[in-house]
Amino acid sequence: MLVVRRTHMKQALSRAWRFHNAVCVNWNDCVRASPEDQNYTVIPVSAHIGVIIHCRKCGIDFDFSANEQRVWYEKYRFWIDSVPVECAKCRAKRRHVVELNARLSTALSIERKGIQEFNEMVLVLNSLLESGVDIGPKLRQKFRMALKRCSHPDASRLLATMRTPN
Repeated sequence: MLVVRRTHMKQALSRAWRFHNAVCVNWNDCVRASPEDQNYTVIPVSAHIGVIIHCRKCGIDFDFSANEQRVWYEKYRFWIDSVPVECAKCRAKRRHVVELNARLSTALSIERKGIQEFNEMVLVLNSLLESGVDIGPKLRQKFRMALKRCSHPDASRLLATMRTPN
């Protein structure tokens, strides 16, 4: 086990803005930091200490471990003062929705759409609806149009659900 002096741990937490949303600190989970690998900061951190943070999206408490912090700040080179505000599950869900939006944008940007593009639109829009994303009336209209032109096996069922009011 790597021994980190308590003064280094206190210094890592002394920046009030860094762990403002921490529920508690895990003093047993600490690793020595490598200041030369950290992205530009005025005061580099000499130790990473595990903290429990409250997710602003789903409301659960999650562990932001010292090893995870080392990866964030020294491998991925995030700003040393950045702290996650969402748990890993909520971040993954958000990234999934961003990816779906990019796929939908690509399918919608094609001028002369064929059955493949309509099938892609239906798959993406169905995934967005299953993810709980609220789509607007114009997108719902495009979804209905794609459902009428696609060869998706559940097209008639999906079209029936689209006709029901929100």
